[in-house]
Amino acid sequence: MTRRNETPAWKRRKAKSRKPVTKPVDKTPITVVISSVGHQGDGIAAINPDQFHGATQAFIPNTLPEEEVVITPKARTKFGIDADLAEVVTPSPHRRPAECQVADQCGGCQTQMMSDDFYQNWKTETVKATLEPLDISPSSWLEPFITKNKSRRRARLAYRKLAQGLICGFRASKSHQIVVPSGCVILSDSLMQCVEALTNTILPALAAESMGEVTITDTDQGWDITLHPEKMPSHNDIAGMINAASATNVTRLSIAEKDGQITPHFTKRIPTLTWSNNEDEELQLYPAPGSFLQADANAENIMQRDIADGLDGYDRVLDLFCGSGTLSLPLLMGKNPPKLIHGYDSGEDALEAMLITAKSADQFHRVKTTKQNLFKDPLTRQEIDQFDAVIVDPPRAGAATLMPALADSDVQRVMMVSCNPQSFVKDAAVLIEGGFHCRSIRMVDQFLRTLHAELVARFDR
Repeated sequence: MTRRNETPAWKRRKAKSRKPVTKPVDKTPITVVISSVGHQGDGIAAINPDQFHGATQAFIPNTLPEEEVVITPKARTKFGIDADLAEVVTPSPHRRPAECQVADQCGGCQTQMMSDDFYQNWKTETVKATLEPLDISPSSWLEPFITKNKSRRRARLAYRKLAQGLICGFRASKSHQIVVPSGCVILSDSLMQCVEALTNTILPALAAESMGEVTITDTDQGWDITLHPEKMPSHNDIAGMINAASATNVTRLSIAEKDGQITPHFTKRIPTLTWSNNEDEELQLYPAPGSFLQADANAENIMQRDIADGLDGYDRVLDLFCGSGTLSLPLLMGKNPPKLIHGYDSGEDALEAMLITAKSADQFHRVKTTKQNLFKDPLTRQEIDQFDAVIVDPPRAGAATLMPALADSDVQRVMMVSCNPQSFVKDAAVLIEGGFHCRSIRMVDQFLRTLHAELVARFDR
């Protein structure tokens, strides 16, 4: 899942998991039986350690338990052997044809071969298994939220202008190759139209060999587009894109500069996103250019309602890593809104958007923000003790620097949202050691058919 202050793919460090080592492997195809599917979505099979330098397991994408398959070993890793699937000899009853035309190439999804029931059970059980080693056992597991096809309202794609034309799409699995999302069942119809406009109309205005990434969001007014170029486009290129965008459903076109500043270059209408609650009350967010937003509106709504249920009646709410206030501001729609919501984040534009949203709802007097890097400058116990309840929604790395003071504080309730179960267990363990109990957890699957899972958890003293 992408988060705030996103870094382009070409600048990210390669993942350390299953990094190949120097020992060669025998690449002769072998037949194995899949025993299980791991948390990375690969099927796991036993192999002969004498043949593979002591490795006892092979990891094979696009395979399911009990399948007999022919595999081609690729590389020896510290965990075992990475291999490619060559043939499915005996398919699982849980195998299904991929819905997407490019599922075998695209890195946007990893589990198209799983039946719906198997996929949902696998993802839920994988999350639970991640929590078990640290004995994080909630009093109740709330019903998982699984989003639907064609519900993604936000995505980050790669682009490159080649001699034969402009290509825009998801990166292939473990590759820089760009795959056009033909027949994609994940992106909304509107976003698919946006990809088409980017490919055929807007991005072709760029100079040859231009490349980078682009974030697209479907808003109430149209497409909000932020370009993350490897090299800043020329004034003529920008003018060409603006001219092309003005004839489409683009409502705002922004460009991220080298210093991280995101500057709007074209605004047809100021984009908004509308939130509503069970009482049909509405609140409009005015997102800053390039700011972080949940990828699925229905998933966001579930998170907001869990937060609202958990914080009903609390007067002073602290929102850490608040972004634009997508989790705390909906509390203003309740019958008994908090007297104070204080958001902390390092993103100045996001904090400004939070205040603008509160002001537009005549709730400015209830909202305060502070720009602060919570990794380098975490809040103290004394600062946290000024609040009744806390919302924590950290990036994938978690909130390790904040947890000791939060666990030691007098706060009685913490609502934690996490996009990474691995970092969640570490943060949750600190709270539990400090006297909190995990009352409930909901798994939220807003990135359908991927390995990502999000959690909304409630902790009480």
